[in-house]
Amino acid sequence: MDNIKKTVVIGIFLVFMSIFVLGQESKLQLTTIGDPFEANENISIKVTLLDLENKPIDAKIILLIEDVEKKVKIEREVNSNRIESISLAENVPSGFWTMSAFYEGQEAKTSFLIEADEIAEFSIEKNILTIKNIGNTRYEKSIQIIIGETVGIKKPSLDIGESITFRLVAPSGEYNIKVTDGTTSLVKGNVRLTGESIGILDDQLKKHTPITGVGRENLETGSFFKQNQFIYIFVLGVIGATILLAIEKYYRKKSKY
Repeated sequence: MDNIKKTVVIGIFLVFMSIFVLGQESKLQLTTIGDPFEANENISIKVTLLDLENKPIDAKIILLIEDVEKKVKIEREVNSNRIESISLAENVPSGFWTMSAFYEGQEAKTSFLIEADEIAEFSIEKNILTIKNIGNTRYEKSIQIIIGETVGIKKPSLDIGESITFRLVAPSGEYNIKVTDGTTSLVKGNVRLTGESIGILDDQLKKHTPITGVGRENLETGSFFKQNQFIYIFVLGVIGATILLAIEKYYRKKSKY
């Protein structure tokens, strides 16, 4: 009877040992190649899968790729023991990302960095300038907008994929328009504009922003005088009255002598 118990115990022990060995019969490792990565660049990785004798095991590996805030999750299937190129979605957020590889209950992890790319796209349709953030981080660059020879500055704050429009105005005529943020530039000639003075109308804020520069300041000055003519008439009236009072006072003193 004791021999039977010993045989059963040994049998159970051998079963557990075999399960343990089977569970440890491979080694999984995940690495990136070329980190950090530029915006919209493919991510190069290698999943190494070896047996206990360090011989390669060919298998399909599931990858889970996430940004640090876990707002973006991407799943891919790759081959083991090969350098794979992973294409992420366009304009995914910059910063640190995590990557996990899964194979038969095993998991390997690594992290990598996607560099920030603050870039915008400019377009002009008739008299409308559109600025769109096509980068992978918030866009807050200063933009020079040149209408003819007049320079104006705008500094929009745009989330990824967000855009803003501006209406360009100027005294009736055709103008050469130049837009640049130092990295991206747009030049468009013979753009027909109308308006009292050169300026930029922010359609979102319903706000008119005049811009000044060489060759057009007189136009804006004229417009300013038109809009404030009653103030100037009042000021001139006060000055004239002061002069008349001074003259009258002078002649009064003179008549006494």
